Amino acid sequence: MKNAFIFFLLLISLLCSGQDKQEPGSNDLDSNFTPISNSIFNRSHKKGADGSFSNVTFKNVVKFCPSALAWKKVLFFYERELSRGFSLNVGVGMSFGDDVFQKKYFGWNTYGVDLAEYTLDLTTSELLENCNYLKSTPYFYAGLRYYVNSTAFEGWYAEFATRYQRVEYRVDNTIGSIDLEGPNSAFFETYAATFGWGYTVLTGSKKRFGHDFYANFGFKYIEHTHFAVVQHWDSRGFWLPMTYVKTNSEDTRILFPAINIGYCFWFGF
Repeated sequence: MKNAFIFFLLLISLLCSGQDKQEPGSNDLDSNFTPISNSIFNRSHKKGADGSFSNVTFKNVVKFCPSALAWKKVLFFYERELSRGFSLNVGVGMSFGDDVFQKKYFGWNTYGVDLAEYTLDLTTSELLENCNYLKSTPYFYAGLRYYVNSTAFEGWYAEFATRYQRVEYRVDNTIGSIDLEGPNSAFFETYAATFGWGYTVLTGSKKRFGHDFYANFGFKYIEHTHFAVVQHWDSRGFWLPMTYVKTNSEDTRILFPAINIGYCFWFGF
């Protein structure tokens, strides 16, 4: 029985040796179970538009945007490769203070319907100059990117993006020589659409860290609370001093050009 078993093993070995040899480092399981190129499980090196292979072996990145701190925002992004060269870039953040740069820029470069433009009512510029940050909703960002070399997370890219945020301010009790009467909160609701370019650089020994530099240009559509000036008579028929009063109306303005320049540090997985 023992000799028969040895003979059977030798026969199997001879039969196997007669099969076609496979390339070193590969087997049938490699070909049968290698994920397709667009699969999230595919960790192979990607091929660029010029035929060269990239160092990118991942399809997802998480980013932190330190430059947003200058605008009093904490901002994080998640970017996911969709297909060859295309990716979806989404962000969420929160304001924690007064964005003085944006307030000044609003006052200089806004167009549209300002109900106070030809009256004594509070204008957009006057409102921004006499209010302080109170609170905000989360900052939302969504963008579609295309990388020039058809490899996501590496090199030059173009991006179309939209973003939204609502910020609430506390208006000063006195503006100029006119007092504010009643509620003193004002909101600014901002919708933006931008297009721009950026560049990413891979770093780290395993090329899983990167730096993202970008500049986007577009416009912002802004809605904000309107404050009207009112004046009443006293019981003797004399005019009382004028006051500002919050109304149910809204001013709509367009900020153009809206500029968004920044830097992100990211990790790929």
